[in-house]
Amino acid sequence: MELHDPAGFGASFDELRGQTSFARISTILSQSSGGQIWIDPATLHRISNARHENLRSLDTPGKAAAFVTMMMVHALLDEEQERSEVLVHGKRMLVGILGEYWAELAFAEITSQAQSISTVKDLARFLKQCARHWFLPIEPVKKHTDR
Repeated sequence: MELHDPAGFGASFDELRGQTSFARISTILSQSSGGQIWIDPATLHRISNARHENLRSLDTPGKAAAFVTMMMVHALLDEEQERSEVLVHGKRMLVGILGEYWAELAFAEITSQAQSISTVKDLARFLKQCARHWFLPIEPVKKHTDR
């Protein structure tokens, strides 16, 4: 995926990353996505410094949106950041990677639901569900039949 605003994307990524190392973020993303998203620590460092204009490891809009929601979960639970700031930075990252129109569509339900979710833990749980069910749906295993 091509970044529309590498500097804004990188700045919001850094805000959501907090004090966590790039190596740990790489591991968190891989584990949270069941291995569907893996970005090496060096690439995450380049993202942070706005030295990337294209993210080959996020080759679909779903993976890009899942990456952002997983970063939001990390910021809420591991970094204990304010939910309003997490939502702002999450949306900014989505705009940076999907563009304004698609980010608005992807984020509309998240914003709507976030207003009615009272606890940070429940918001993080909702975002995890978004990543797993909306953005990275697991395809059913097809049975092999011999004919």
